[in-house]
Amino acid sequence: MAEAKKKKQHKPVGGRAETLAERVKRKREIEQARLNRPLTGAVIRQLRKAVGLSLAEVAADLGVTKGALTGWESGRSPLPDDKYPQFEQYFGVTSQDDIDAVLEDLKQY
Repeated sequence: MAEAKKKKQHKPVGGRAETLAERVKRKREIEQARLNRPLTGAVIRQLRKAVGLSLAEVAADLGVTKGALTGWESGRSPLPDDKYPQFEQYFGVTSQDDIDAVLEDLKQY
């Protein structure tokens, strides 16, 4: 007789298995948080080019690979949540107003 397959358990939440509904809700919350972040790959590319930095320079400064940075800038891969603070600090921006102000200031030069 064939053995019954064991159900795949999701990551534990608070010491118990996560239900599908909880998993979907958590994923939606993460996606919504990403949408609320003004710093996107395209904005990173704009800021990088506006200050005259190469991919290699930014990647080296932030300790990431050029390939990863290229993927984030092009939108092929999402910017990991743990990288947002690094990029925000690096470029000195935490809001859309900051980004707009930096880009406007750089246009004057």
